[in-house]
Amino acid sequence: CGGGSHHAASPTTVRLTAPSASTSNAPTPPASTTTTVPDPVNIPATIDVPYVNAVLAQLNHVYGNVSRADLAAMSLPRSSATRLRALFSDPLYGQELTLATNSLLGDLSNVRQPPGDRITKVVNLITADSTCIFVETETDYSPVLMHPETAAAAEYYELTPKLRVNDPLNVNPTPWAIQQNMAYLTAPNHPPSDPCGN
Repeated sequence: CGGGSHHAASPTTVRLTAPSASTSNAPTPPASTTTTVPDPVNIPATIDVPYVNAVLAQLNHVYGNVSRADLAAMSLPRSSATRLRALFSDPLYGQELTLATNSLLGDLSNVRQPPGDRITKVVNLITADSTCIFVETETDYSPVLMHPETAAAAEYYELTPKLRVNDPLNVNPTPWAIQQNMAYLTAPNHPPSDPCGN
């Protein structure tokens, strides 16, 4: 229920940089007070950090629904298995089923009742196209745990297109599924190789 991590394999990360400052003397327009959240349902022509963050927020909400349903039932109801199938590609799906079941057998005193959604944000956009997304991320578990454990030193997600057969009810509103989630308590000497093949 607290969200597990799945270790795997090792790219040269490409750190996103802020746009260069303008040298124009034109007056700067006032800052907007509203922020537009990208549409996580449709794949844009250019996949950027805000889009991937929006996708991760949707995936985390579905995952949060799994945790809330499991805790309410103190078991793994069919709806949770359906949601996990919609979120995770094989072989990660089977691991997540086991993790969801086993987490109910442990000490739940640190889990919020009900738990919220974990918050995952992109740190580095390594690869992003319509067939594969690979990102370095960081995750805040404070909406889920009253006393979050030490954050992972390095965390990576690989997203691949969701198979319609795995989500016939469209429980996962995004076109993406989690292929890999790798977390390291100590940063690896070399980042994992880019599974997107770039």
